[in-house]
Amino acid sequence: MSSSTRAVMNLAGEYGTSELTIGLSFSPGKKATHFMQDYCYNANAHCIVLSSGKLKKYRCDDHRDGDETGCKWEVRVSCKKKRGNLRFFLVSSINNEHSDF
Repeated sequence: MSSSTRAVMNLAGEYGTSELTIGLSFSPGKKATHFMQDYCYNANAHCIVLSSGKLKKYRCDDHRDGDETGCKWEVRVSCKKKRGNLRFFLVSSINNEHSDF
């Protein structure tokens, strides 16, 4: 491996998919965070996670909290319950608009 090449994570092997899509589900919630961190690593980007109740938001670390010049990339993951109180986390929205920084 040359010094300019970096290894990427095998998302399909680890999580069963390498695609970020609405409806993608994870259990437990930490698995969603690990997927998002690995997904961003593969894209040579960084994300931060904001958790509030049953919602997790993953944002580009250049978001700048609503600033017009900040990156708009954001993924929302919501906590859901199936029968028997089994909790799972579902990708509920994706904004793939990355800023050119």
